Amino acid sequence: MEQILNPLDLAQKVAVFLGKKLVRMKDEPELARVVSPELVLDFAGFEGKSLEENLLARDFTCNAMAVEINNYLESGLERVVDPALGRGDLAQKRLKAVTNMALSTDPVRILRGLRFKYELDLASDLETVKWMAEAAPLLVQSPPERIWPELLRLMRSEQSWKICEEMFHLGVFQAILPELADLAEVEQNYYHTKNVWLHSLQVYKSMEQILVCNPFSNELKVKVATYLDRQVGPGRVRELVKFAALVHDIGKPETQARRADGRITFHGHDVAGEEKFIGIARRLRLSATETKLIAKLIKLHMRCGFLFKSDQVTDRAVHKLMLSAGEDGIGIILLSLADAMATASEHRDGAIEAGYREFLLELMHRFSFARERYLPPALLNGKEVMQTMGLEPGVQVGLLLEDLMLAQVDGLVKTKDEAIAYLKGGSQR
Repeated sequence: MEQILNPLDLAQKVAVFLGKKLVRMKDEPELARVVSPELVLDFAGFEGKSLEENLLARDFTCNAMAVEINNYLESGLERVVDPALGRGDLAQKRLKAVTNMALSTDPVRILRGLRFKYELDLASDLETVKWMAEAAPLLVQSPPERIWPELLRLMRSEQSWKICEEMFHLGVFQAILPELADLAEVEQNYYHTKNVWLHSLQVYKSMEQILVCNPFSNELKVKVATYLDRQVGPGRVRELVKFAALVHDIGKPETQARRADGRITFHGHDVAGEEKFIGIARRLRLSATETKLIAKLIKLHMRCGFLFKSDQVTDRAVHKLMLSAGEDGIGIILLSLADAMATASEHRDGAIEAGYREFLLELMHRFSFARERYLPPALLNGKEVMQTMGLEPGVQVGLLLEDLMLAQVDGLVKTKDEAIAYLKGGSQR
């Protein structure tokens, strides 16, 4: 077999062989990554004069062990090279950094260490906690191409809300997501007893509980699971919905206002949050698809509540929400439910507003099983509308198509002939 010394060449060959994507790190030209939903493989040049020296330059002792392939094939893990004594730390359930320099020279390792901690059920060594907090501010200099994938991997944990809480206390969010850390200084309105950061963390925790339990009817369970497991870039919708829960209120600092009676309001924080998140997405190098999904959930996270509080839930209102939600109606409803659960937990009885949970479940049922009722196939296209009404291309054609769709939703027209007659009879436009 040809010996390949250049790690970039090797990474390219592995990517082609596996049919996976090769990612080159802009700020680390000697590092390459092969990415797929199942695994992430990093390829880097060998550093140090020996294997032991190389391992002692690693991040955490549990990740500073090696075994030569031939030895592994002969005797398994009996001949592990372990200069940092990682096996002992693993036996003691301890997360320990090899050195403080390991974190300060590559602070992204903090995120990896927190993932190890919760994946392997470890307790952090006190000195390691100190080193993490000292290195956290240096994350502002780290390549965003490495930060976002690590966040996605963190969010796969079923208790990643604990990781988020720890990242805040270590100063990680202050470095990579200052927009989130700023929420701790924002006072809430009378619906809440916690500041916006604590509320956001509770929404994230509630979302995680929902996703783990999937507490819906059997027919809805399948729909929810199918939606959440859809692949989007290197992650799944499941992780993106969680992240949306964490950042859904980032528009509140700019929109906070106090009325004459002293009550605090956040009018427009959903739209402001969407715009703010798009800036975060650019900074962390999210894909266009990831950005669009999370931004949509932030922008629409209040719509279910507004619909519930309206005088009556009309078919037209459900149609408009479905139109705005696109394929992410389930995500919007899940975020609305998590938000309501979090808000309820701040009050003594811990109960969601009467009827709201049932309303959300009914809405999810309509999104999942009655979609065509609220988004029926168009009876006429734009060309047919122009021919029927003697119009040239323009805004009026779009308005008539929209009016005709609403007439279909209302049950006023059901056939093509009825649609033509409706237009000729003078639609509401």
